[in-house]
Amino acid sequence: MFDPKKTISDKSDTMSVEEAFVRWMVVTNQPFTMVEEETFRTFIKKIKTNDFNINSASVSKDLISSYYRQNKEAIKQQLKSASTIAVSLDAWTSPNKIAFLAIIGHYITTE
Repeated sequence: MFDPKKTISDKSDTMSVEEAFVRWMVVTNQPFTMVEEETFRTFIKKIKTNDFNINSASVSKDLISSYYRQNKEAIKQQLKSASTIAVSLDAWTSPNKIAFLAIIGHYITTE
């Protein structure tokens, strides 16, 4: 299974603030909107970094896409060792009438 904790781009000494942040979001399953929370913003101010200029739109459109592109080959390699891939679907409508469809692939590797 793809493990974002063990990816090629996991070089913490050369990671930008954004890369480290996106990796944390992916590994801990944080929502994109978490960056809009006042308590999170306060936390960032307390650690005194001026490099952190992220909003939920940039997380979903830019940073997650970039993280995926960087780790795409590692995912492909892991999928090659999967003997079977099971697909599950989930569909729902949000309270404001937006329809969503999630397609999820599950697999087990020999590792």
